[in-house]
Amino acid sequence: MPAIKTSGRVVQARIRHKAEINKEVREKLKLYSEDSALLSASLIYDPFGHTETAPIKDTKVKSILTGLDRLQDIDESVFVNFKRLQNIIIFYLLNCEAILNKKNCAEAKKWMSKKRAFYSSKLLNKLDVNELKTKLEDPLFELMEPKTFGHYKSLLKYTQKQYLASQNKFVEHFSQLLYQNGIDADISSRLKTIYSIHQKIIKKNILFSQVLDTIGIRIITKNTEDCYRAMGVILKSFPALSGRIKDYIAIPKENGYRSIHLTIIHKGHPTEIQIRTQDMHDKIQYGKACHKFYKRV
Repeated sequence: MPAIKTSGRVVQARIRHKAEINKEVREKLKLYSEDSALLSASLIYDPFGHTETAPIKDTKVKSILTGLDRLQDIDESVFVNFKRLQNIIIFYLLNCEAILNKKNCAEAKKWMSKKRAFYSSKLLNKLDVNELKTKLEDPLFELMEPKTFGHYKSLLKYTQKQYLASQNKFVEHFSQLLYQNGIDADISSRLKTIYSIHQKIIKKNILFSQVLDTIGIRIITKNTEDCYRAMGVILKSFPALSGRIKDYIAIPKENGYRSIHLTIIHKGHPTEIQIRTQDMHDKIQYGKACHKFYKRV
């Protein structure tokens, strides 16, 4: 068979996309690690396939690239040494995020198969890094189960429209409430991911209409004492759903997760409130071994 020629334009586009992805991943990787070998690997890694390692002399960089090749090959054995490979897995998932953002790139469309989406989701679920979960859960779920994802998305349209219309007022209301009670805090709001709603439906064996808290408020306080003061102010100001007050600061989850959770009724809509300090938040967002967290303390 004659060799299939690849046009110069396609090759140039691939090189450009590779460079853009490497730059994006390298900047985000700095949040998780200061490992010079890992950051060096991010400069030469081929996000769409195996990286040529023959000319590389640094054995640590070679080892990282070999680990990334295993992930590229959807190697299930990485779960055996998951903790040891954690930084490489974060690297791989950051790469997934960057590729998923390249929707018009032919190489990206080819790379992100349904099989790879299931594998990447499995890695993501085992990793205690909320920042990555928030970014990747829905795009991966859409690839894995497009019909289910589309169904939930259409059901959430009204909630999303309401949320976007009142988001700023929503945050301002809680900011004023805490400020008036002498509590200095950063407040943000969010819509829960479709994937997290789907997981709740499966785990609790409930209907979509029974999922109450699709909107969430996150309160980041200066210290632990203010977490409890904020909880007291909110419970005095809004009715709370019975059984939906959880104190993971006093009794953390097994993975070290610490935060207060409440579900209140705000203007007729159930709203989940999460209250934590900045250090607690960094651990949740970036993981227990996060370089950013340890640099803080």
